Amino acid sequence: MAGRPWPVGVDTPDGTITLELDRGGLATSGCDRRRWRQQGQERHHLIDPATALPAQGDVLTVTVAAPSAAEAEVLAKTLFLAGSAERATAEAEALGIPAVLVTRAGATLLAGGLG
Repeated sequence: MAGRPWPVGVDTPDGTITLELDRGGLATSGCDRRRWRQQGQERHHLIDPATALPAQGDVLTVTVAAPSAAEAEVLAKTLFLAGSAERATAEAEALGIPAVLVTRAGATLLAGGLG
């Protein structure tokens, strides 16, 4: 990337947000894709460690920028599993984690210095 930021598009209900990444990595975690029905209930792959069931909450996706792609992946999942968009946004703000959150209701939230 040597001196030039790399534009990365993040799809949201409000349109595409372009983040400029000059180093590090970006990752998105969410329950909008890998879904299935089991015993009449919709399931997804992000498991809440407290319940051992697919995580519940109002967050649909979380995109995070971090010093590495691996760290971004961990942070995106951690924010997703925070339980609510409000908690995830507060955590991102407190820790300075640049994040784009999309709620199940279609709201786009920017945190951690984005905005």
